[in-house]
Amino acid sequence: MRFLIFLILFIFLGFFVGARTDLIGSDTITYRFFYYNYQYVSYEFLFQALIESLASNGFRAEVFFFSIFILNFIVIYFLIQQVSLYIGIKRTLPFYFLSFSFLLWSSWFEVAVTNALRQGLSLNIALLSLLFFLRKRYLFFSFFFIISLLFHKSSFLVLIVPFLLVLPMGKILFIFLLLNIMYVTGWNELIVSGLLGRYGVILFSEDSYTNVIMYKGFQFGLFIYSVFWVFTYLFLSKYVNLDVKLKLNISKIVKVFIILSFPFYLLGYLPFSNRYAFLFWFLIPYMNAIFLYLFLAGRKHFLYYSFLVFMISYLYFLFLFAEDYINA
Repeated sequence: MRFLIFLILFIFLGFFVGARTDLIGSDTITYRFFYYNYQYVSYEFLFQALIESLASNGFRAEVFFFSIFILNFIVIYFLIQQVSLYIGIKRTLPFYFLSFSFLLWSSWFEVAVTNALRQGLSLNIALLSLLFFLRKRYLFFSFFFIISLLFHKSSFLVLIVPFLLVLPMGKILFIFLLLNIMYVTGWNELIVSGLLGRYGVILFSEDSYTNVIMYKGFQFGLFIYSVFWVFTYLFLSKYVNLDVKLKLNISKIVKVFIILSFPFYLLGYLPFSNRYAFLFWFLIPYMNAIFLYLFLAGRKHFLYYSFLVFMISYLYFLFLFAEDYINA
């Protein structure tokens, strides 16, 4: 019943997301063009299959955008479920309210459902697979990880988590600080470019319209933004009032967040560096929901307050797209 109610609410949102104009999402017009010319496009297998199954049956691009949004909702719903099981959340309904609230307020969720369609859906599935890994459901981990790759190949980067998660937090933080120094000083560019250059691999991108080499280098704003959230969650995790086992699980989730930042610090000098940062930035709404729940769950009327926050977030997100639809 709970899933059904949330599904109905998100189907209503999905109508406006699907019917958006090309002014929302910098890649909306590109995906719309490729959708109507799917015979000449080659995406990852499952994403291509979704396009072909809809376009070949005469459905408009709006149905395609709607479908991507609803698929994201379904994956996110079960991702929240797995998080609640892993960290022992007992009052699950307010946790759903908080998680969806932070997502609907998040610019990263908006990017995932309007712009980075392939990577957004793939990343949600990959995060779901990581939750199964944390819960030692390795068959489900493998299944959903493969599914995520069939929507966008960038999901292979999450494989660093199973390999590095065995390291103690101290070593993870050492690697994190080392990569930060490399990113600030430019050593990451020298090392990565030097190693790959030996094999003739060039990571710079050309603008498809001007054929001009695109280069970014160190970006102070992205650096400060990323470091801020890492140290915020490290600080909060120290003061969570849980038993030893569940507190260890929280620590592991923070560790996953930190590990997923590593690709950004290695490759952040490249153009479109937010593609690498998206791996862990997209976790921020979930992390905020977790810590807010853990610190406030015992408060009186917590359920009602979380519902109120959800409704405000829901109306905010609805307004973003409804305004575009009305003015179209």
